[in-house]
Amino acid sequence: MLTPETIQRHFDSNGVKYMQSPDGDRFALSWTLGRHRVRTEILLHDGREFVVMRTVDMTCIPHGHPARASILDRFNELNFKYRVLKAMIDPNDGEVTVTHELWCDVGVVDEDSFGRRYHGFLRFTEIALDAMDECMRHADPLSNAC
Repeated sequence: MLTPETIQRHFDSNGVKYMQSPDGDRFALSWTLGRHRVRTEILLHDGREFVVMRTVDMTCIPHGHPARASILDRFNELNFKYRVLKAMIDPNDGEVTVTHELWCDVGVVDEDSFGRRYHGFLRFTEIALDAMDECMRHADPLSNAC
């Protein structure tokens, strides 16, 4: 189980600003990763045994974008390599999302363990954004972002 108090202690002890929902099971944070500003959420589900870390409103790669196919290929490679971390493009609106979903059903996750998992999620998000930027540069040299 991962408790909201564990998440609070981790962020507070590291001077990280966050917002928390009234029920305590949702956290919102904002980061700068490379040239990207990224908002993330941490959601506690199923008695706080299932945790979702995800990006929110990161960027959009619409259908027809010249780099979309290469970005999807690169995301597929990353997803296969990292397995529990996923980068994807919503097929409906083109929103790019990175997620890390995990079960915490044995024991209690401590602050250090949570910190490593969240840091890994942020690092993977940065890797996915760098891969996306590289694909976009090769597809359209004038394109900086969608």
